[in-house]
Formats: sequence, C-alpha cells, structure tokens
Amino acid sequence: MKAGARPRRGAPPKGEVSARERILATASDLFYREGIRAIGVDTVVERSGVSKTSLYRVFDSKDALISAFAAEKDRMFWAWWDDVEKKHAEDPRALLDALLSGIAKRIANPAFRGCPFLNLMTEFPDGNHPGRAH
Repeated sequence: MKAGARPRRGAPPKGEVSARERILATASDLFYREGIRAIGVDTVVERSGVSKTSLYRVFDSKDALISAFAAEKDRMFWAWWDDVEKKHAEDPRALLDALLSGIAKRIANPAFRGCPFLNLMTEFPDGNHPGRAH
C-alpha cells in the first residue's frame, strides 16, 4: 500500500479473492494438514496475508471459522457427490463404481489425512461445538 493510502473497503475488484475467501482457504488447508487445535488465528492471519481485524470482521471467533471450515468441506463433498451422480444417473453400477473409485483416489493421495469431519469430531468431542453442526 502506498504511503498515506487508505485501506480499501468493500467488495474486492472483479477477479480478486475476498479476504473471507483467503482466510477460509488458508484456514481450511492448515486445519486439515496440521489439526484445528494446533493452528491459532495468528497463524491463519500470517499465512492468509490479512490483518487480525479483517479476520474478526469476517469471523467473530475461531469457533466461527471452524464452523465455516466444516460447512465448506461439507459443501465441497456434496458438490462432488452430486456431480458424480449426474454423470452416472442412468447406470447405478457405474455410479457406485465412480463413487467408490473417487473415494479410493482421495484416500490414496499422499496428502490425505483422513476424513475432515471425523478429524473435527476427534478434536472436538463435545457434540455442541459449533463446528459439529455440519
């Protein structure tokens, strides 16, 4: 930012990723790779390149960020599932094969660290935790 320039407020210019998207993408990656409890908001702020104020403007707590992480993982999984179902709607055998092959491919990925939902439940066994709502 130039000296004396004021920070931009509002929606980012077209094609630019919003602070929310950067924060959530960074947190999702870190939470999945390193564990939710192992990552503090300071690490998310540093790695996403936003200020702590920006993080708390978008997510009022780490729990809210965890909840958004779980919601995004849920959305992504079911979008994948729905896409596979659409491609194989007329052939149940091909559908089952595609779903199982897709899951096997995910598991075989060296970066696979388990199901993000099971990981979250392991780290937060209290069923009332906001992240467990998804």
